[in-house]
Amino acid sequence: MKKYTSAALTAILIISFAEISYSRGYFSRGKTYYVYRKYDKAKEMFLKVIEKHEHGDSYYFLGEIEKLQGRYREAMEYYQKAAILNTTKKYKKMPTGILLYWPK
Repeated sequence: MKKYTSAALTAILIISFAEISYSRGYFSRGKTYYVYRKYDKAKEMFLKVIEKHEHGDSYYFLGEIEKLQGRYREAMEYYQKAAILNTTKKYKKMPTGILLYWPK
């Protein structure tokens, strides 16, 4: 087992928290763009979040954006990833089975 100095552990924690804050900022901006129907910018922000780490809520919103733009296959892929990951309960309103009935 590796031994870390106090300074090294502090540096690791700071970097970890910085990445989380960085992703939260993009997620927050993505939701704002989504609400104002600026879907291209929202998609850009959510993609930046998932570049850093798997984030179920971001995948959910990407699915919503694709669905609204008529790209149902892409939406289904994003929804499936959101369902696998730990997505916030309020975004789990739609059962994945409904995807079978979407236009293809």
